[in-house]
Amino acid sequence: MTKNLIKKIGTGIALVGALVGTAYAGNSKKVTNFQECVDAGYTVFEINPPFCKTPDGKVFREVEKKVTNFQECVDAGYIVFEINPPYCTTDDGKVFAKAEKKFDPRNW
Repeated sequence: MTKNLIKKIGTGIALVGALVGTAYAGNSKKVTNFQECVDAGYTVFEINPPFCKTPDGKVFREVEKKVTNFQECVDAGYIVFEINPPYCTTDDGKVFAKAEKKFDPRNW
């Protein structure tokens, strides 16, 4: 009796998992930016800057302006790698290195 009950529970769990997986797979949408991620109903993290995460692990940040240099990249909340020289990378793969001050012997 106990083995039959365990088998029935296991089968029920497998069926629920299959149904959820099918619903989830049918609900996935091609997402290429923050707004599409939000519109698709995926999880939005309300931090600064906000970001949205798809079930497959892609992350899209809400960025109000185009990032064109290191400081804008940092201000937008992207990851900064503290090496020499430091650099910042955006979600779309752009990399900005921190500009080092040039040595001017006249001001030494």
